[in-house]
Amino acid sequence: MDLQLKGHRALVTGSSAGIGEAIARRLAAEGAAVVVHGRRAHAVNKVAEAISAEGGQAEGLTADLANPGECARLISSALGGGDIDILVNNAGAFANRGWDDAAPEDWLALYATNVAAVVRCIQGFLPAMRGTLGTDRTDRYR
Repeated sequence: MDLQLKGHRALVTGSSAGIGEAIARRLAAEGAAVVVHGRRAHAVNKVAEAISAEGGQAEGLTADLANPGECARLISSALGGGDIDILVNNAGAFANRGWDDAAPEDWLALYATNVAAVVRCIQGFLPAMRGTLGTDRTDRYR
C-alpha cells in the first residue's frame, strides 16, 4: 500500500513497544520519518535503530507525558527537527485497581497520562500543523 507519506514526519507517542511500535514501524515503511517516543531511552533507541536498519527514517525522544514540563520539552524537541505532519497519541497508562482500592491520586495520575497529555500534545502540535496545511484544509481542524 502506498499512503504517500514520503516527506512527512510522524510522532507516535508510546511507540517504544506494543501497538505504538507497530504503528511507528508501519508509518516508516510507508515512507514517513518517524519520531519514536517513550519514557525509557533504551527502549526508544532500540525501536528507532530497528526502523533505521529496515531502511526507514527514525529518531527517538523520551519524556514522561504526565509531566507538563517534559511534555513541553518533547513538543519543542520534535518540532526542532522539522514539522510534525502526523500525531498519533498512543501513549497510555493502565492501573489494575478497582473502586475499592484506587485512591483519588491514582485516578489523577491516569488522567494526567491518558487525557491531559493528549490535550497538551494536540495543543502543542496543532498550530504548526495548521501552518503546514493549505488554507482550504485548515477549517476541518478548527
